[in-house]
Amino acid sequence: MSPNLRPNGHSAMKMLVLALVLASAPAQAHHMKGLPHFGYKEMGWYPQIPSKETMRRVKDHLIIATTMPGDPKAGKQVNIHLYIKDLVSKQPLSTPVHFSVSRKKLFFFTETVRPYTELKPVLELYQIATTFERSGDYSLTLYLPNQTETAIPIKVAP
Repeated sequence: MSPNLRPNGHSAMKMLVLALVLASAPAQAHHMKGLPHFGYKEMGWYPQIPSKETMRRVKDHLIIATTMPGDPKAGKQVNIHLYIKDLVSKQPLSTPVHFSVSRKKLFFFTETVRPYTELKPVLELYQIATTFERSGDYSLTLYLPNQTETAIPIKVAP
């Protein structure tokens, strides 16, 4: 190697420090509606799956439910992501919650299609994957630890 191309001790030390700083920098991911975010809004791109977002405030909790796809069809899988924030502590809820899913029938009658089930968060999101066998008006009832509940409507097309 030519003497002019060899790094001196000072520039080698700078390269080593730069490499260590870059290697130790935390990798951060930004998510939009439970989906990885790669500049959708900045570049005019949007998630491939249309989604519907429903917000509810129930006592000391804020609930954001994202249904993907936002226009569910009978017989097709639907993913529901729930973000629940404790408004007192200002932290995402990290304890298990329970939910059930029912379908409206005639008048006030309902049919339970998914019984009372415990749900634990994964990375601050509660995730449900389900398939609605028939079209109709469904309700996801969420039971929070503070003895409150809320219903999130889901309309399923044929």
